[in-house]
Amino acid sequence: MHPLSGSVSWLALVAATTLGAELDQVRAHVSGGVSGENLRLVVQTYASQAFDASGRVLPRARPLGSMQRAVTADELSRGVSVSIVQVRADSDTAVVMAWVEPGDPNLELDALTARPLASAHVGVSRTESGEAARVVVRPT
Repeated sequence: MHPLSGSVSWLALVAATTLGAELDQVRAHVSGGVSGENLRLVVQTYASQAFDASGRVLPRARPLGSMQRAVTADELSRGVSVSIVQVRADSDTAVVMAWVEPGDPNLELDALTARPLASAHVGVSRTESGEAARVVVRPT
């Protein structure tokens, strides 16, 4: 497991200190052309089998990890780097799904149960072991 650094959530810190849990840290760089103010960035990690053939999350799929934070359109145009602590997946590859929508970072369980709004800008990317995922969010 990599040491915790950068922007991690309180839920990630609690998970990292839980005895007996096998955890990984997944890094992602999220960018995209989004307009508006008061934006919420949500990033979730999944096992690769959580997606259907068209790249959509299966209805009963559960994230392995998640985080949320407030962002500006300017930050997203430059790119935002995040770290997510997740329950260890069966493989070295995780799938990162990120989205940006209007709102404050006030979702319960640090967005672990969140799903994107119809108006959200969404992006999905695979990670390779030790590499940061590059996620570009676009209108759905």
